[in-house]
Amino acid sequence: MSLKKNTFLSSITIFSRMLTGTILLFLLARHYSLQEFGSFTYAFAFGSIAFLLTNFGYNLFTVREISRSHISASNAFINTIFIKTFISLLFVIAIPIYIHLLKIDHLTSTLIWILSIAFIFNSFQQYVNALFKGTNIFHYESIISFWQNIFIILSAVICIFFFKTSIVGIAFLYLIGYVIGALINLDLFLRKNIQEIKHAKFSFGMQKALFSGVILFALHSIFLKIYFETDTLIVGNLLGSTDVAYFQAAMKLVVAVMFISEIPFNSFYPTISRTLAKNDYSKSIYLVKLMCTAGIFLTAFMVLFSKLIITALYGQRFQFSANLLFFAAFIIFIRFTAGAFGLILSAGGYQGIQVSAALSATFVSIMLNLYLIPVFGLFMAVFTSLIVNLLIFLFYYYQCMKQFHINFINKEILTIIAIITIMASLFNFAKLNETVLGAIFFVFLAVFIVFLYFRKEIKNILNSMLVFPVKIFS
Repeated sequence: MSLKKNTFLSSITIFSRMLTGTILLFLLARHYSLQEFGSFTYAFAFGSIAFLLTNFGYNLFTVREISRSHISASNAFINTIFIKTFISLLFVIAIPIYIHLLKIDHLTSTLIWILSIAFIFNSFQQYVNALFKGTNIFHYESIISFWQNIFIILSAVICIFFFKTSIVGIAFLYLIGYVIGALINLDLFLRKNIQEIKHAKFSFGMQKALFSGVILFALHSIFLKIYFETDTLIVGNLLGSTDVAYFQAAMKLVVAVMFISEIPFNSFYPTISRTLAKNDYSKSIYLVKLMCTAGIFLTAFMVLFSKLIITALYGQRFQFSANLLFFAAFIIFIRFTAGAFGLILSAGGYQGIQVSAALSATFVSIMLNLYLIPVFGLFMAVFTSLIVNLLIFLFYYYQCMKQFHINFINKEILTIIAIITIMASLFNFAKLNETVLGAIFFVFLAVFIVFLYFRKEIKNILNSMLVFPVKIFS
């Protein structure tokens, strides 16, 4: 299966997850109280941590090892499934301890239990997907994930509008969807590999070797993302569910936009790995240019139309979130550009640098949040996230300059920044940022400018999008 076809399939998976989470978030915000919405998003953040910890870096590590023929998918499954199960049980044991120590209220505790178990099942589902990806099979994940997300969103709409289901019932829909998805994935893998599994070698030595190899991936994957979830837990524990609702209303939009970056990152990783090995930096420089340009325009759009976006999606009672989104939107540009540098470092074999940055970022984030939020309030959670992401960006940029001599500042980037600054100033002066037509006009201008900068690449992408959906099941 070709790279472009895999990219198209990955895009389906990523967008179906993003749209499901985003749409469901808007429905919950509009149909439940601020306290209920805050409790749900708090529990969702806790569940996301459950996913990260029980995943333990095995997904990416498994794809790499199987694709390099270091181990078969069946041997990987036999020798890692018990470790993942053990880690999951440890996390389940930790849940009541966490709830008791922090005196979590009944509703939030119930949601934490349901969503944590749901995300643990989803972790196993994604692990089986990694086994398929290692053998270059992507379509199972796309098909199952698509219908899984359709089930969750349609069931939620029916339950909310027709049965007035409680927010606990909505959490159960996630649990049901993820359990079914995990069981279907597992059944597919077992049926396709039953003979190989029968002859697979169960070895404590192999388990130890795999566990030793995955540690670096675990530290990187966990700490690179965990600080994005811990701030929500800290806000909830220090300020309460209502503040979590305001905070998550803004930050979930930022996270949803950042999902877009997964597509070029997934597509570019193999190519950049090959070209860096040949001391060819052209693709790396192009990726930085692409992500920087996309980040600038997306950030400008979210900043300019923050009030319009919040009101349209969440309603008038979330107006305070618009102030948070105005500042939080700058994280998009920082993460898009830092992500490009991080991918280059990873592809170049400098993952240890990323682990150091992720560990430091998590520590700084937790310390700043614990100190600043009680003193200065909710805005400090946003500014802490900005500061931490900026530090990661500067560190990655410095390392890319040092290792590969890849510069961030050039004439093209400065030109784009100048153009977007002028555009934003004119839109703000003419109050076009207060209307839907202004937002549409801004998007058209942005698309036109991006097209001028990336004419050749866009043509290639459009050609691949026209060809591969037709051949997707071939």
